[in-house]
Amino acid sequence: MIGLGLSIPEVALRRSGSLTPAQIAGTALVAAWDAENVASLSLAVSAVAAWTDSKGGAIATQDIIDSRPTWSATSFNGRPGIAFDGVDDFLNMTGVGSLPVGTAPSEIWALVSQTSPASEISVRTAFGYGGASTSGRLAGRTVASGVNRATASATVAATKGVVDFTGIHVIRAIFTNSAVSVTLDGEPFQASGASAINTTSVRIRIGANTSATAGGFWLSLINSIFVINQADPTWNETVASQFLLSLKRKGGLA
Repeated sequence: MIGLGLSIPEVALRRSGSLTPAQIAGTALVAAWDAENVASLSLAVSAVAAWTDSKGGAIATQDIIDSRPTWSATSFNGRPGIAFDGVDDFLNMTGVGSLPVGTAPSEIWALVSQTSPASEISVRTAFGYGGASTSGRLAGRTVASGVNRATASATVAATKGVVDFTGIHVIRAIFTNSAVSVTLDGEPFQASGASAINTTSVRIRIGANTSATAGGFWLSLINSIFVINQADPTWNETVASQFLLSLKRKGGLA
C-alpha cells in the first residue's frame, strides 16, 4: 500500500483514467446522477420522467410532461446528456435523502454544458438542494461584468470571476460553515465571505433552484452531478484532483 492507502495497481488505475468518478470518490460520495447510467433513468421515449441517484437512491421526478428534460445518447460531446430548455424543465424530489444538511460540509460537482448568452443575466441553477433562499445549497451560472460565470450560493454567494462559463465545464462548489467557494475546471477558487450555513431538508432540484416555486431554470445539458461528503476522512485534494480529471475526460476537456 502507498500514498493514500491505495495499492500500486489502484494508483495506476486512477492515473490511467480507468476508474469512474464514483469509484474515485469512494465512501465520500453520497449522491450520483449520471446520464450515462441508462438504468438510472425512467424515460418516456426520450423525455426524462425520473432520474435516480445511483449511490443513495434519491429519485428526482417530473410528472408534468412539458416540463421533462430530454435525454440523448450523444448530445453531450458525443456522450449521453440531458437537455433542459431554460423555461420550465426540471426534476424534483421532496426531502434530500442522505445529502449533508445543517452545518455539515459538502461539495456539489457537475459536468455540464452552459449555453445561455451573457446578455441573458438571470441566475440559472444546474443543481441544488435544501430549502428556499438561504437554506439551500446551489450551483449554477450567473453573469458578472457581461461574462458568464459559475456561481455557488447558500447563505451567501461566490462567483468565479476568471473562467467564461460557456460550453462544457466542470463546476465544483464547496459549502462549509466558514465559506462558500466555487471553481470551474480546477482553476483557483473564488470564495465568499463568512458563511454560517443552515441547510434544510426540503427538496432536491435538478435544473432549477430550490425555491418553493421552481425558477432559475438551467439551459443546455447536464451529463452528471455528484454530491460529496467533505467530512469523509478519505476525501482530500489529491482525490479531488483525480475526480476532476475523470470528469474532464468524460467531457472531452482533458
